[in-house]
Amino acid sequence: MDIGRIRSDPEYGATDAIEKGSSPELGRRYAERIVERLATLARAMPGWDAARRAAFVRAERALITAQVTGWRTRHPWHAWGRIGERGLVHYGRLLTEERFEEIEAMAAQLL
Repeated sequence: MDIGRIRSDPEYGATDAIEKGSSPELGRRYAERIVERLATLARAMPGWDAARRAAFVRAERALITAQVTGWRTRHPWHAWGRIGERGLVHYGRLLTEERFEEIEAMAAQLL
């Protein structure tokens, strides 16, 4: 794990818990946060119109494109390694707030 990247993350780096070592409690807390975000998104999805679905697909496609491009041209974690370096650490929040255009723009900065 790249501790430098964790330090710049507003959630995971908010405390030094990860640097002190993992624990069942820490793992549970992060897992609960991820599940909470995914559940929020899943609850919203049935109400999306075609435009909102298309925006979501574009955003996720942009992230996958950045990841695959980095993998093909450098190494498998190239794009994700740039998230902290570029200050692009708010993906989870942007996703649950349905700010898909910002996710798409964020992904472009990873290339």
